[in-house]
Amino acid sequence: MRLGHRLLLVGLATLALPWAGCQYVRKVEGALRQGQQDTLMATARLVAAAVGARPELLADGGDTTMADAGADIFAHALGAPVVLDGYRADWNLDGDVLVTLGDPATAGMALRYVAGTRGNFDYLYVETADDTVRRLTSVPVTYRIELWTAEDEFTLSPTAPGQVRPDGPADRRILGNWQGTPTGYNLELRLPETVVAGRLGFRVVRQVGEDESTSLGTTDGVPGRLVRRRPPLDAAVAAVRPAGVRLFVADRNGFEIAAAVGTGNVPGGQASTGDLLPRFYRFVLGDEIEADPRAVSAPGRRDDADARSALAGAPSVTWWQSGEDGAALLTAAAPVLDGTGQTLAAVVAEQDSEAILTLTDEALAELIHLTLAASIAAAGALFGFAVWLSWRIRRLRNAT
Repeated sequence: MRLGHRLLLVGLATLALPWAGCQYVRKVEGALRQGQQDTLMATARLVAAAVGARPELLADGGDTTMADAGADIFAHALGAPVVLDGYRADWNLDGDVLVTLGDPATAGMALRYVAGTRGNFDYLYVETADDTVRRLTSVPVTYRIELWTAEDEFTLSPTAPGQVRPDGPADRRILGNWQGTPTGYNLELRLPETVVAGRLGFRVVRQVGEDESTSLGTTDGVPGRLVRRRPPLDAAVAAVRPAGVRLFVADRNGFEIAAAVGTGNVPGGQASTGDLLPRFYRFVLGDEIEADPRAVSAPGRRDDADARSALAGAPSVTWWQSGEDGAALLTAAAPVLDGTGQTLAAVVAEQDSEAILTLTDEALAELIHLTLAASIAAAGALFGFAVWLSWRIRRLRNAT
């Protein structure tokens, strides 16, 4: 083997330095992750124990019956007064909170709805998409809305845009506003909390002429729960929330009945999957973070693996990556148990873990820079030595 090849092999041996450094950084990151997992799980367990010691915080007006979650309706807390005008612009709810039922392509009708609560009243907003409005021009199309609460049943039969009340004798505090749209109609409804009494279900019935009838809604007669946030539980969870941690409490059907998220700890960080260097560092370190395994089946309801596991009685912890900005987050969930070991709810704790990843990314970047400089210096020294040695050998050959 020629001398140059031998020196090249010796130079390549210096690449073991970055590899060993990467392994060390991975070990350090693993230890940091494990420490954060243990800390967050301990937080979830402590909060779950505190909530389990006060089971009255989980009851909503004494009603703890768990019906089919598909019939339950989640009521968002409304921060401002609502004007009954048939539109929900003044509800001020972030994101797409509407629940969709049906499909116009198959059933000919679909509806989206959302419920809210403020003060002593509950609110329901329904908007429909109905292909009969476009298909039929000569056949009359009428609607009626059937409502079920804990004790009563009501029917609304709007005939023109504007104010609408239940048919026949009913609580006059029940009031709505019906507005036609190019694809159907909107209905905004207000009901006294004492009338709803924690149970609400509805069905929209469309009548085409005298023969065809189609219905769509959350129930056909048995109302589900109207799930609200529990302000006393909110306060109890907020009182024990550590800084930088977001806490949620989900009932046995997965509905979020309390939350304490604080301010200034929204998921996010400096590193992003759209940046080449952080992605390269994550590749070198062997990133094992899942791509957002959370699933939300309906607004206000958690259906992720950690929450399901905790509601089944088994604590769970997961690293995942936010789909919005690629930030790494950690989720830990623990069951809330009563005195007999029965699962009452689940506490889910979330924490932004970008600080750990940023720390290891910076360490890896510094390691790469140092080892690259050392490798270049070693390669330069070997190359210089090879040139000097070759010059000496040529002089010896010429002298000989």
